[in-house]
Amino acid sequence: MDNYKIIASLTYGKKISVGVLVLIYIGLLLSVVMIPLAVFCAIFYTEYEVLVCLFLPLIGIPGLFYIIIVVSRENRSIKRWEKDSVMLFAHISEVDRIENGLTNIVKLKILVKFNYNGIKMIQESGEKNNKKSNMFYIHPGYDSIFLKCIGNRIRILYSPTYDQVLLLKN
Repeated sequence: MDNYKIIASLTYGKKISVGVLVLIYIGLLLSVVMIPLAVFCAIFYTEYEVLVCLFLPLIGIPGLFYIIIVVSRENRSIKRWEKDSVMLFAHISEVDRIENGLTNIVKLKILVKFNYNGIKMIQESGEKNNKKSNMFYIHPGYDSIFLKCIGNRIRILYSPTYDQVLLLKN
């Protein structure tokens, strides 16, 4: 299989890049390193600010672990789907839109139409059968990365074994 630049999947939305994952690992490392320093300062100084510095990393560490676990699971799934996929052309249309007036962020739910072995296929963004969700996604199936694809004929990777669609960078 050729190395394609996958920008998103219909199931998970935008694919988290390796650079962002490295930044998350650095944040986790800094949080872990801060704990012994804060404990040392708490022993020798009884200042309130030192105790706050001790508990801030303790609050952030579980959140960073959760993000790492979710992103790693998604990346493993995407690699598995990519192995048996075929490249096709598809037309993307908008199903629904969520707009945040404060930040001007627009997230879309999309519909992907393509032909596979002469059969017309239609898939909607979001997890299949809504079998599970997690705290990482406030609006499952909605993502701002889909704005780049609307109304265009784009290249996709379709995995017939897993019935998954991966969107490629044009």
